[in-house]
Amino acid sequence: MNKLKLSVSAALVCFFSFSFAAAHPPQEIIASYNIYGGILDVSVFHETERSGSHYIKWITAFSGETRAMQEFSKQGDEKVQRTSFYFPGMATGTVIGIRAECSIWGIKEEAIVVELPEKKTEIEFSTFERGSYSGINREHFIIVSNHNELEDLWGMMYSHHYPVPDIPEIDFENTILAAVFMGEKSTGGYSVNIDNIYLKNGRLHVLYSFSEPSPDSIVTQAITSPFHIVMFPVLHDIKETVFEEHRR
Repeated sequence: MNKLKLSVSAALVCFFSFSFAAAHPPQEIIASYNIYGGILDVSVFHETERSGSHYIKWITAFSGETRAMQEFSKQGDEKVQRTSFYFPGMATGTVIGIRAECSIWGIKEEAIVVELPEKKTEIEFSTFERGSYSGINREHFIIVSNHNELEDLWGMMYSHHYPVPDIPEIDFENTILAAVFMGEKSTGGYSVNIDNIYLKNGRLHVLYSFSEPSPDSIVTQAITSPFHIVMFPVLHDIKETVFEEHRR
């Protein structure tokens, strides 16, 4: 009887040890507040393979005496738990805190400051160059604003080509380039795409996305290094450029 109890206890310890080891806190919280509608949108990024047993269980929003909490019984998908709160009357400058808790273990907290909506200007762009084979074997993000920078980048891109393709003519007085390199991959089927570019309060946002082949895809058995380069009009009021992965 004692041996049976000992075996059951050992099995329970192993089970809970495994569950705890597999758990992790939320990786990131992204929140936005609509000052006109009083709606707080929250996305908690938390990757899990067991969305019914390992998930974001509680999301709490609070500011001063105002507090709201939502409890979940599973995660919406394997990457993110999303929710919204009705938080009316938050004035500009108000700090709203957000707290997310894993069902097994781990807590993440974030805070945002209520602001008036920022002016956002969409930037039209077109593809300058794209492909699956470049000499740049790491993730690389760059803005190219003159011929010397383009010459350096072109040399790295086509370092394994002979002869090196001619560099297209670019009028850098009126045009600027943004480039995203995915890095080296062991097969084909991978790609990178610049999805959107916009200007917001002096900050240029370049949104890109990576895609990879599904497990049952038939792909080229060759080393690839996908890239995408786009061109768009010169903007004179850019204070900073940010490359952001576009979450679909």
